[in-house]
Amino acid sequence: MLGVTRYPPRDPSCTLDIFTSEAKVTKKYSEIALISHTTGQGAFSDTDARDITQQLRKEACKVGADGLILRNLQQGSYGNPGKGEGVAIKYQ
Repeated sequence: MLGVTRYPPRDPSCTLDIFTSEAKVTKKYSEIALISHTTGQGAFSDTDARDITQQLRKEACKVGADGLILRNLQQGSYGNPGKGEGVAIKYQ
């Protein structure tokens, strides 16, 4: 969590705006949390970028975010976990 303000969690399936860079956000916002996700590395693990993004979105909803700025996505493969990072944001 970033800062002292805490927001009520939203439903894990909430809709939020997803951005690939800070420059694409058109509204004023505050960064409220750093979020990361690492997948498994087995044959049946969801290691692609879409699945990683969905897990990051769920975590952003849990901290009450309105949006998510993706910072780093690395698709995984068998034997190599996928990884993703992002910043949960709240519109002002």
